[in-house]
Order: sequence, then C-alpha cells, then structure tokens
Amino acid sequence: KLRVHKDTGAEIFCPRKLKEIVAENLGCSIQKEGMQHSPIEDSLSALLLYKKVRTNWEKIMEYKIHKTKMILEKQHQEEEKINTTPPPTSPLVVVVVSQIINIPTYKSILVQ
Repeated sequence: KLRVHKDTGAEIFCPRKLKEIVAENLGCSIQKEGMQHSPIEDSLSALLLYKKVRTNWEKIMEYKIHKTKMILEKQHQEEEKINTTPPPTSPLVVVVVSQIINIPTYKSILVQ
C-alpha cells in the first residue's frame, strides 16, 4: 500500500497492518484500543484471511512452482549442452595443423 512519508512527502510502499486487513476483508475488528494484544486472535485472523483466498493462492503458487521448475530444467539442459559440446574447429585450422605435423588429410589427399 502506498503511503506518504511524513518528512519527505514522497510516496513509499509500507506493509499494511493486520488490523486494517482484517477489518477490510473480514469485517471484524482485532487489536482493540485498551485491550491486551492477543497473538491467538492475530493467528486466527490470519488463518481466516488465508482461507478466504486459499483457492486462488494455491493456483498461483502451483503456477509459480511449475514455471520455476521449467526455468531450472531449461538452464540445466543448456549447461549440459555447453559442457558436452566440443569446441568448434575450423577445417582451415585442421588442414594447417595437419600440414605442419605432416599428416595427410582428406583435403590434402584430394589436392594431390
């Protein structure tokens, strides 16, 4: 949620308070003024919020996990390809090297 910074007046992202989210989405109030803070009330409220969005949340997480696995598999395949592919050699280099060490090659045989 965007809020205005007190000193600079700039808009910044700030985490929202559980109290506000519960009031907005569940229509009830927690952490009331003058009452002792209850971590049990907070955890139950968080659970109710999760249950409200559970189906969408699980679908989104499933998609993200699948997408991440696909990206990692692709990276792994590319790394294997790089590690197993021999470096490219130019025929010209092979011919020159073979002539230096006096080994007949296919090209030199054709020329003769």
